[in-house]
Amino acid sequence: MALDSLLMMALHVVVAAGAGASLFAYLCRLDALRYRAHRLSIVMMHVGLGAGCIFAGAHALAGETEPIDVATVAASLCWIRASYRNWRDGVPQIYSTAPGALDEIGAATTRPPA
Repeated sequence: MALDSLLMMALHVVVAAGAGASLFAYLCRLDALRYRAHRLSIVMMHVGLGAGCIFAGAHALAGETEPIDVATVAASLCWIRASYRNWRDGVPQIYSTAPGALDEIGAATTRPPA
């Protein structure tokens, strides 16, 4: 077996494993996200990255891994790792659609006393 085919086989295995791990992480995150309770952009970002992992894993299992598959899995794993600290206790409050203190008109337009 040639070295290049061994390297490609290793790449397929690594991409398939990474896609499976990140897909599991995104499914866990999507379980906590709710369409009306959280911003649509955050929900759709997780859906899109999870779908990208599905396609990257399918390509890897078929032996047709492309650079975009590697980039998708790398981006998915990087987002999970970078956001883990904020997400470990649930969905951060900044992604909620509930009005906050700055969203209320009175708090936003009231000037402090002179």
